[in-house]
Amino acid sequence: MNKLRMKKLDKKSWLAVKPEPLHIQEFEKSYIRAYHAILTAGEETQFHKHSEDTLYIVLKGGAVATVLMKKNLSCPVIHKASASKRNKGVLELFGIEILEKKGSGNDIYLPGTCYRLEMKAEIFNVYSLILSPGQSTPHPFGNFPGLIILIQGSAAITVNNRQTVLSKGEHGWFNTQNHGEIRNNGRKTVNALIVGLKSLEG
Repeated sequence: MNKLRMKKLDKKSWLAVKPEPLHIQEFEKSYIRAYHAILTAGEETQFHKHSEDTLYIVLKGGAVATVLMKKNLSCPVIHKASASKRNKGVLELFGIEILEKKGSGNDIYLPGTCYRLEMKAEIFNVYSLILSPGQSTPHPFGNFPGLIILIQGSAAITVNNRQTVLSKGEHGWFNTQNHGEIRNNGRKTVNALIVGLKSLEG
């Protein structure tokens, strides 16, 4: 559950998201930056500023309260996240900052019943992917740069005859030259998100 609270702050009371100690950067490219944040029960981030459109994915659940500097959820937004003291485990978030401002105009389409379009924007599309044990994606994915984040299960991703295995909470990057297959190689249902960028290059 997410809760919003308001608090008046002095400009000196916040910092940019990049140096915020609990936001650990995974990688950065010219048009995307990814990081994760792990909060134990009762732990909270410092007040920080998000200047870019950001997608958040909850990898491990729990209650979190968001305290806003001002009543505005559009960019830029200044806030801090506070994990509930009642959480039994850690709260793990995966954040994706979209740095690119304009897409190529080429839409992204992933065919097959295992995909579901969750979000459509000018710069990116977000698809969820569900695979039963032993099931594979019906068509090669690729021809656009993007990111896959595994929320549940284990998946083997084969690209150009090279295989990478992702477990829960792990992510993989692919570019416009990558065409491959995603297969559920575990005993649990695979639940993943694919963020595809409408860029000319990867």
